[in-house]
Amino acid sequence: MSWIDDELENRRVDEKTKSSSTGSASRYQIRIRVKGTLMVSAVYAENARRAKTIAEELFGKGNVRGLPVKK
Repeated sequence: MSWIDDELENRRVDEKTKSSSTGSASRYQIRIRVKGTLMVSAVYAENARRAKTIAEELFGKGNVRGLPVKK
């Protein structure tokens, strides 16, 4: 492996397995508004409440519409 492959491997973020004692992230779909258009995006979080908080940070507090849905 080259040094680039080693660096990428060190920085890779993998989803933890369900058996992990520290928890795991699941994929949540969330509806957001971007310049007046409703869109669907996804975030990875431990629960729906955290998914909404992450989406509000990413897209702005007033742009999140509805509750996240686990997919």
